[in-house]
Amino acid sequence: MSHFDSQAPTWDENPKRSLMINAIAEALRSHLPLREDFRVMDYGCGTGELSLAILPWVGYVEGIDTSKGMIDRFSQKIQERNLPNIKAKFMRAGEALEGEFDLVVCNMVLHHIPDPLLYIRQFESSIRPGGHLAIIDLDKEDGSFHPQGTPGVFHQGFSYEEIRAWLDYCYLEERLHHPSLHLIQKNEREYPLTLTLAQKPH
Repeated sequence: MSHFDSQAPTWDENPKRSLMINAIAEALRSHLPLREDFRVMDYGCGTGELSLAILPWVGYVEGIDTSKGMIDRFSQKIQERNLPNIKAKFMRAGEALEGEFDLVVCNMVLHHIPDPLLYIRQFESSIRPGGHLAIIDLDKEDGSFHPQGTPGVFHQGFSYEEIRAWLDYCYLEERLHHPSLHLIQKNEREYPLTLTLAQKPH
């Protein structure tokens, strides 16, 4: 069982995580032209809280995660609420993405990936011309955010320059960089969460 599989049953019990999800959803709503015909991919969706928060403003959301435990919990929510226009999908790490989307959201995922650029290239290929990519992750930090030895942590957040370099490499046009979208309270400290929005040229 993976680290995230074991955490899935109690993942939603953290009230600080709910505050973060609400802040992200409202920022996406404020800064993107979300419409009822939008198709959204939420990569690294976890138990689906952000996917569900976005759903009222768009036509379809596909949540993808590499944790079977997280996807099982998300699927349970979909069934309980009888939601036809949202899907929870399990995929193995590195598996090719399918479909075209108006928006790809990647929330607190890239620091768990050894080579984020490989994934951003895949996201770019999945975005329709004129569509958007939203990257939400930790600002560069000193390594104190995660407990020492936490499995699957490959980066201590990212600088604006790192993210901008990835976007440039993939020919994605930056539309917004919010250096402190939300402050995560942890270890008696505040860790800024950044939001970067980019658009694929028409």
